[in-house]
Amino acid sequence: MRRHLDNVTYVHPDGREAVYDGNGCLVLDGMNEGTFNESNYEKPFQKFAWDILPWLSYGASEADPTTFEKRLFYYLADVSYGLEQFVFESDLNEIPVVTYKKLNPFEKQIVQLFDYLIFSDEDFETFSEKRIQEMKNDESLFDSFVTSVLNKSGFSMD
Repeated sequence: MRRHLDNVTYVHPDGREAVYDGNGCLVLDGMNEGTFNESNYEKPFQKFAWDILPWLSYGASEADPTTFEKRLFYYLADVSYGLEQFVFESDLNEIPVVTYKKLNPFEKQIVQLFDYLIFSDEDFETFSEKRIQEMKNDESLFDSFVTSVLNKSGFSMD
């Protein structure tokens, strides 16, 4: 965060992280330093519940000077980047299906949050194959979609 774009994160198989800056020095600034991962992106609901939500709520450490709003802003920027990769680079046939009935109650709440942020625009056929092709042909449609997500989360792009 805060323009530390040259940081590199290394994740040990047991979940420990180490973050190094562009000079190869270990980052210990309270906000960009490594944390411990309880889950991974292969289990996205657990990853959000056990790693991302605590980070959003409390920061990376007790010394993290960032606010919840700042962390949410950066998280949503990361989400919008993931959506961009999904729209412009993904093969829709390779996306795993999640069975809602098999999720626990907390995971269902996470799905409901993202459903609200991403899919709740009545006038917007978000991720139909036709709509994705339209977004690929006209990036302003994708930009409007991301702006809508940010606005629903409380951040205005105006």
